Order: sequence, then C-alpha cells, then structure tokens
Amino acid sequence: MRPPIRLALLTLTLVVVFALGFGTSVFASLSSQITRLQPFVLDIQQTVPVTLTLSLPSDNGSQTVTVPSMVSAHLTVQIEPSGAFTPVLEIAPAPSPTVLVSAPEPEAASAENLTYLEGGMAAPMDIAGLQMHVTKVRLYDFDEVTTPDAEFADLSTEDVFDGATVLGVISVAITNTADIDLEFRFSHGFVAIGGEQVDLYDYTHLNEDIDGLLMSNITRSTEYHFALKTTTLSELDEQTEFRFRMSRPTNARGNWVDSDVDYEVTIPLTR
Repeated sequence: MRPPIRLALLTLTLVVVFALGFGTSVFASLSSQITRLQPFVLDIQQTVPVTLTLSLPSDNGSQTVTVPSMVSAHLTVQIEPSGAFTPVLEIAPAPSPTVLVSAPEPEAASAENLTYLEGGMAAPMDIAGLQMHVTKVRLYDFDEVTTPDAEFADLSTEDVFDGATVLGVISVAITNTADIDLEFRFSHGFVAIGGEQVDLYDYTHLNEDIDGLLMSNITRSTEYHFALKTTTLSELDEQTEFRFRMSRPTNARGNWVDSDVDYEVTIPLTR
C-alpha cells in the first residue's frame, strides 16, 4: 500500500474514533440530565360562571328561580419521567360546586288570597240620564291588608284610618247618557254597614276625585277606599247589606234635574 493511501486511512480512522467518542459523551450527558428530572405536578384551577334554573316548592305550587352561580373546576396533572420521558397525566376530581340560592323576594300579599265580603249591582241606577253603577264592593280585615308587604300598606299611615278595623273598597262607574252636562258629588255620599254609618267625604283626600261636571256621553270610574271602626270583619254576618246613598245630579247651573229621588241602593255582601 502506498504511503498516501495509508495516511488517508489513518486520518479517516482518527475522525471516526473522535466522532464516536464525542457522540458517546453527548449521549451520556443527556442521559444524566434525564435521570436527574424529578416528578412534578401542575395544579390548574378554573372558575366558570353558570346560570342555574331551580324549581322551588311554595304554598301556591312551585316557583321557578333562575340563579347566577360560579362552578370551580380543579385539574391536577402529574408528570413523571420514565424511560424515554413518558408523561403520566392524572385528573383529580373537581370539588362539588357550591351553589348559593337566595330565597325569592316575597310578593306583596294579594287581597285576592284573603277573606273578604263581596257584592255588586247587577245594573246601574239611572236618574235623569246619569247612571251610577257600583260594580263591586269588598270588605277586608284592615290589619291583614295593611301589613308592610300587603296591597294597601300605605293606608296604615293615614290619620283617617286610625282605629280602623275593616277596609272597604267601592268600585264605581258614573256615566252621563243625557244630552246635557250634569254634575254629581259621589264623595258626598254615605255608606251604612252592620249598624255603622260612614261619611265618604272624610276619605276624599285619599281617593281619586271624580266629582263635578260630567259632559254628555262621558264615563268616570274609580275605586274608593273607606273604613269601619266599630265593627270587625268577623262580627259581620255571612250575608251583610251594604247601603249607599248619594244626592241626585244637578245641571251645570246647580239646579236639581227633573227628579225627586236620590241615588239609594242596597247590595248584599257574601263571603
């Protein structure tokens, strides 16, 4: 073999030996780094907003309540180097979400759910074309319907209702069917129930004013509130009479129309 060829082979051999040695050193270094890795855990927590729809039992059946809430998710990931660095994942069970449900705001106590006496006129009473129609009368226990969350709570602070035992509500409509303008004074009427007489004028400032001039083919209506103070609702019979009296109408000049009869009606009230 000629000297140049031997020199080339020697050079190639040295290169291969150096490469193998360097590669082995690098591999050993990497292996040592891998073997030094310790298991570690990633702890991930996430809070997610949700909306819950719940059905809650109540005295009237059930109520559906929609409640905003937060649900927490908890994820634990454990990584353990093994052999060729194989990760191991473990998912920890999420803790049970805590749902805080606020009780729904209590609704105002409706007078429809309370004990009362009720009645009304089947047809209006007509004097000279002015029709007076008491469509409904109701009598309530005053304390029941004026509690802080009740329908008529605001009446409990009025001086005119001091000592009241029964709340009366008159639903009335006045219609002028005549060809001329007429005047009337509903608030100047009187009510008699269970041996007690009430002057409606005492309660004018708390009620809508429908008195005065009423033009032809016009109707006014309102609910008028008054009180009894010497009789309780429990003392009234199952059938009680509501008597109402109001003066007959006048023309626009204040003169009585052609009638000698005032409005006077008696309405039976039942529980």
